[in-house]
Parts: sequence; C-alpha cells; structure tokens
Amino acid sequence: QGAPRRSGTCRGRNAAMADRVREVMESMVPELEDVQRRGLCSASEVKVLVRRRERFEYLVHRPRATRDDFLRYLQLEMNFEALLKCRRRRLGMTRQGPPDFAIRRRIHFIFSRAARRFKGDERLWMQWIDFAERRKADKRLERIYGRALAVLPHSVPLWTRAAAWEFEARSNASAARRLLQRALRANRGSRELWLAYFRFELIFAERVQRRRSALGLDGGAGAADGDDVAAGSMADGEEAVGEDDGEDDGEDGGGLEVGDEDEDEDGGAAGLAPAPMTDVEGAEGGELGGGSAATSAVARYVYESAVAAMPEDVELRLGCLRACGEVEAGAPIQAAIETSLRDSFGESAAVAVALASLPLDRCAAEPEWGSAHAAALRAALQSLDASLAAAPSAHLRDACVAWVEAVTQREGLPPATVVRMRKKALQLCKAAHAAGEASPSVYQRWAALHFAAALSAADVSGLLPDASEPDAALAWRQLGGSDGAHDGALQLALSACEAGAIRHPQDASLACMRLRLLLARCGERPTLSDLAHLRDLFHEVASALRGTPGALCVWRVWIEAAIAAADSTSQPQVVLAVWRRAEAALRAESAPLKVLLAEWLCRLNLSRARELRPALLRSPPTPLRVYEALLAHESAEGPLYGKSVLQGSSADLAGQSGGVSARCVAAELVALFERAVSEHGHDSVGLWLHYARCHLRQGAFAKASAVHDRALRVLKEQLHSDFVTRYQEALRGDAE
Repeated sequence: QGAPRRSGTCRGRNAAMADRVREVMESMVPELEDVQRRGLCSASEVKVLVRRRERFEYLVHRPRATRDDFLRYLQLEMNFEALLKCRRRRLGMTRQGPPDFAIRRRIHFIFSRAARRFKGDERLWMQWIDFAERRKADKRLERIYGRALAVLPHSVPLWTRAAAWEFEARSNASAARRLLQRALRANRGSRELWLAYFRFELIFAERVQRRRSALGLDGGAGAADGDDVAAGSMADGEEAVGEDDGEDDGEDGGGLEVGDEDEDEDGGAAGLAPAPMTDVEGAEGGELGGGSAATSAVARYVYESAVAAMPEDVELRLGCLRACGEVEAGAPIQAAIETSLRDSFGESAAVAVALASLPLDRCAAEPEWGSAHAAALRAALQSLDASLAAAPSAHLRDACVAWVEAVTQREGLPPATVVRMRKKALQLCKAAHAAGEASPSVYQRWAALHFAAALSAADVSGLLPDASEPDAALAWRQLGGSDGAHDGALQLALSACEAGAIRHPQDASLACMRLRLLLARCGERPTLSDLAHLRDLFHEVASALRGTPGALCVWRVWIEAAIAAADSTSQPQVVLAVWRRAEAALRAESAPLKVLLAEWLCRLNLSRARELRPALLRSPPTPLRVYEALLAHESAEGPLYGKSVLQGSSADLAGQSGGVSARCVAAELVALFERAVSEHGHDSVGLWLHYARCHLRQGAFAKASAVHDRALRVLKEQLHSDFVTRYQEALRGDAE
C-alpha cells in the first residue's frame, strides 16, 4: 500500500510545480505581446524564448535546483535584455518601454528566488548587488543589502560595500556610520572593518574641512562651529549605537535597514535592533591624548577603540597610519599613531621598515625622481636610524639592510643616489658586525654589495644564495674576470664571508657563498687542475654540514664548478670522482645532483656517454628528468615526448653514432626504457607512450602492444584513460 501512496505524492508535487510554472509563464504574456507589437522580436523568436523560459522555470522549481540553473537562467534574461537594447537603438527607439522594465523585474525576481534558495552564497548576493548598481536601482539595492546582511552578518565585504554605497552613492554619512558600527558589533575581530571605519571617519572629516573652507569658517568663531560639527558626528554615531529603535531622524533620509531574509522580493525590510557599543564613545585621556583637530576627533576615537579591541594586531595600526597619509584630515593624528607604534612595538622589525617606507610610498604617484623623493628618502633613513638607536637587534638590522638594498632597485633612481644607498647598506652591515648582531643574510648581502658595485649591477639578488641556481652560478663565474679588474671587490667580499663563517659556522647558504667566491678567484673558465687546490676545503665544509640540508648545496656548488671547467669533457673521470664522493656522502639525497650530471653527459659523444652513464644510474632513486635527457640523447632526435621524438624510420636510427647497427641502438634504448619504467612506470604516461612509439616507428607492433598491456598493469588506475586516449592518437598519427 506504500508504493501507490508514494506515487500519488510525487504526482501531487509535480502537479503543484506545473501549476506554479504555468502561473509564471502566464504573467509573461503582456510583455511578450508588447515586444512583438513593437517589432523588437518576431513571432518565431518569441516562441523560442518562451520554450527556453519554460525549461528554466521547471529547472529552478525542482527540489534539488542548483546554483548553475539559476545562473544560466539569469544569463538568458541578460542576453535578451542586451538584444532588445541593440534592436531598440537600431530602430531609433530612444526611450525605454515596458518590455525593458519587465525584463529587469524578471531578473530581480530570479535573483530573489536564487538568494532565498542559497542564502549563504556570498558570491550570489554580490552578483545581485552588481546588477542592481549597474541599473541604478537604489530602492532595490536598499532591500537587497538588508536581506543579505540579515543572513550573512559575518560577511565583511558585504558590510563594507553597503557602507560605501550609502556614503558614496547616497551621500548618507549617518547611515554609513551606523552600518559600520553594526558590522563591528558582529565582527569585533575584523581588521578590515576597523580600517574601513577609520578611513570613513577620516574622509568624512576631510569633507567637513573642505566645506568649512568653502564657507570661510576656518578661524575665529568658526573653530567652535568645527567642534560642534565633530561633536555632532560623534553624537550621531553614539545615538545609533546606544539606542534600540534604530530609526532615522533628521534630513539625511534614513538609510538601509537590515531586514528579514525571507521577505518577498517586493516586500519591506524590518529593522534590526542594535546593541550598545560603548568603546567607540568618548576617549578623553586615552592612549593618544588630545591635540588633534576637532574634525578628526571621531577618527581618533575609532583608532583607540580598534587598538583596545585588537591590541596585538600590528597590521591594524599600520593600516591606520597609511590611511592617515592618504587623507589630509589624518595629519593631526599621524604623529600620535607613529608614537603609539614605536611605544608598543618598538622591537618589531616589520614596524620599523613600514614606518621607514611610508614617506617613499606617498611619493609613488610621481613617476620621476625629484626633490620630494629625496626629502622622503632622508626622512626614511632618519626613521631607520631612530629605530636602530631605540631597540637594536639582529632581526631589525637584517630588515634594515634588506630595505636599503631594495630601495637601490627602484626604477628611476639616480645613479648617485644608488651609490649613496649602497654605502649606507655597507655601513649598516659593518655596524651590525661590530655590534655582534649580524645574521648570516647580513654577511651575504655585505659580500654581494661589494661585487654589485664592482659589476655596476643594479640588482644584487642574483648573487645571493637564494637565487635560482643556474643564474647564480653564471653570475659568480663572471665575477673573476681574466683581467683581474674585480680582485679588490672579490677580496672584500671574501673577507665579509669569512667573518660571517666565523660567527655562523653551520650556516649552509653563507658557506656556499664563500665557496663561490673562492671559485670566482679561479677565473671565468678555469680548468680542473685550477680547481684542485679547493678540493680539500670543499670536503671539509661538506663534512661539517653532513646530515643537514646544507650539505646538498655545498656538493651542488662543487659539481657545478667541475662541470663548468674548460676541460670537463676531456677529463670525465675527474668529474665522476666528485660525483662518487657526493653520492657516498649524501646517499639517497643526491638524486637532484643526477640531473646536473645527466645534462653534462649529454654534451659528450654517444659512445662515451654510454660508458659513463652506468655510474650515474647504478643507485636509485633517479629523477625522471635524468631519463628524459639520456633517452633524448640516445635517440638523437630531440625532446623525449611528442611526435618529434622519433620522426625518422629505423633506418635513420641505424645511421646514428658512427654507423652503429639498428639492433644495437634499439637494444640501448630498450635498456634505458626498462630502467626508466622500473622507477617511474607507475605515474609517467608520457614515458610509456614514448616506449610504445619507439616500437611503432620500427614496425614492431607486437612489442608496442606488449608495452601497452604492461602500462595498463603498472600505471595508476586514474591514469589509464589518459594513456589509452593518447596511445590511440599515436596509432592514428603513425598510420597517417
């Protein structure tokens, strides 16, 4: 008996859904008739539109309707709106008619149903707000914001956007202030909201000042008026915060109210009773004290309230300080905020650097370097010196050196200023060393700055150990020119590194930099015999760092130097001896170094590379890139994957390497493939495809099929479909 009852229930639900859809479709008849009567759409186009609308109505009325169903429906209506606009312009209809307004109402209706179905989808609410703002639907926006904030009270972007709309679009400062205060009651730990509220009060104060200037109320009796304006602003905020009715009073026209999320799309919005928020009220005798201009008093109170709510948040105070620099009304409290930052976070390197950066950041709008930039730079250096004098520390000195170095890389900086800033950085490095507070990075930058001056390089980051390895190796090899022009800078840099090695003997990056400097003294293209005297030093440093990640860096430097030697290809056994020592010291961690050795082997002739590569492959793990390079070298046809790997026939393979037979070449390739798939066969689709294509090019279809079957057994299951698809494409390509 249960089955018929369930069937009857489903039929009843479907009938109810059909009735609702029919009701919606019937409401479209007047607008569609009007569109057809005006000549904007033909009868056939109207029929197509009706069918599409009906299909979407059934989709969105389903119990399990998705967000994409609503979005596709909205896209249909927006496209139809754009089509009508174009046709109206083409027919010379300048005024909008009932169809245009009907489509907009329909779009809002769809948005309203989607928002009711997916209440917590912030992106959907934002899309609805964007549409309403583009159409300048202010009354509709007021209701949308009220519904959205009622269901998403912890959405900071919604609160800030609603307040910005009230303030900028409707010029309603009182409503914007109430919104921000309500937002902070629900999200007291939001840095973004506190910054928005502080910035709002600064902008409001600036507008009040401009209005007073325009009215000629800058001095005398006008000062009292200014106090009244500021007090009135604060009183308005206190009234909104402290009372429960939330009603609007005065000439500002009220403002949006946070309403019920289940309201009808044309319904009203009920107010949300606010709770007390006393920490934004008067702050006489607070942290900053008095002395600010009257019109910025509210902003000062907001800052004190923000600090009280989030006392350990440095970024909040820095954001308020930056906001003061953007608005003229912030000047009276800027110095007080800087003082509070130094008092509370005097030992913070981030605060010291941020305070120093502020003067230069304010000049960023001016493209060319001028007197304002020079004055800002002097102020920044004075701020750094004051921070170092107040609370010197290793971390602070490191941050100061890094900041001064970053300034030298600014675009448009005069060469003379670059030289002075480098001298300033060197002075900071020496002072840190003398005080015993120099970190390893300070010594590294100290050495790099010496060579940056000698090479006339604008950027020293390429000389630091954290640069990309190929670029760093090339830069350091270029330091020791054959003419000896950089010997003085090289010796100074080496002295800095040696001083750092004494203070920080276990720092790998500093040790690598010192070794690169010693290699640079051997010239740009030294021979292996020129490097022999450094062998013992490298082994000593590597032994000291054994068991740490820095050991790999030291061996990398040594192998790079051996490979880059002028006679490395003629004396490969010396290079391999270095590799054996590295492999014995690092064991499994030596896998990244195999890539360097593989690239070097590919520079040798094929027969020589075949003799030497067993030493490279004898101990796993071997990275896939090593096999890629060796297979490409063996095939002598180019890259590993793709149609360009083995474009020639087997006769072409027989012509490689001085007349080696096709069977011999195929055997070497098979041996390499077998080694590669034994390590990487479970996750490399391209490797198996290359293996199969090698057999297909030789006409060995049975062997290619065997490779295909092995691949399906070895590869991970989620890679099977990709392999089969690409294998079939390879078969079709070979057949063509």
